[in-house]
Amino acid sequence: VPKKAPWEILGPNPWDGLSLAVLLSAVGQGAVFWAVKDVVRREILAWAGVTSGKGTLLLKYFSESLATAQLPAVAESLGLDWRAIATIAAVTLGQACYWIARAPTEVAKTAAQAQIGGDQDEGGQASSSGASHEYDSNPIAAVFGAYPVLALTDLGVIPVRVSAFLLLRNIPPLTDALTQVLGNAGPTGFASDLVLYIIASIIANGICTPLEVVRTRLLLQRSGRSITQYENIYDALVTIGAEEGVAGLWAGLRFRLLWNGLLSGTILFVQRFYYADAQKFFLELVDAIASGSPIR
Repeated sequence: VPKKAPWEILGPNPWDGLSLAVLLSAVGQGAVFWAVKDVVRREILAWAGVTSGKGTLLLKYFSESLATAQLPAVAESLGLDWRAIATIAAVTLGQACYWIARAPTEVAKTAAQAQIGGDQDEGGQASSSGASHEYDSNPIAAVFGAYPVLALTDLGVIPVRVSAFLLLRNIPPLTDALTQVLGNAGPTGFASDLVLYIIASIIANGICTPLEVVRTRLLLQRSGRSITQYENIYDALVTIGAEEGVAGLWAGLRFRLLWNGLLSGTILFVQRFYYADAQKFFLELVDAIASGSPIR
């Protein structure tokens, strides 16, 4: 089979399967991530005794002695404090919940895309793939079965990206050099933090490229369009490494670093930096629900 260029792989209709439902659901999925992340981070900081914990949901179920947690030695050696640990844990759990919300529309979209691009039968009609059969027969099982594969890459990238960003921030020579070069462009620390976040995003997406390769192969396998068959995520990772080597595990690296690393890193940082008002809304909403107060 001749190798195709990236733009040829997209085909004439790269947006097949995209619908209004998929677009509208993205709003709720994003809200799930930020809401879970904010609440979990606040809970961890309260549990560790970093903050007072006033109005938290979970702290009231534990004794006061738990608010004196010791910082893990590994974290101390890496220069991470409780706020950093809370952030890493919160964004990871937030992303896990994000994919719970996103999985149904993602599975339906993938099934539609596979069916639209399916092989034609003798009558000239596109035949549906294994993914669409699975979704039609048991949509709940299809969603939960696809969840580990769909979330695989993000659950690797998110904690690595946040950890790398926080560690880079703890290197004074680097931050000082960026401040001198970039000055005070934008809000305080905005320009230097943007550069650090982009670097962290590129590092994380580079390291986790094998997970993206496995994710792509397993999604193709679920759609019935793969000539290879893997038993699970681990088997796919080991098999690809053994049969195709480093080149197979890091296939598409340059495109991933450009899009997921550079462009997405920039967008996510700007989104994160200007999120204060929405964060306040989420936390006040959670407090109101927890206390039974009317939501204004």
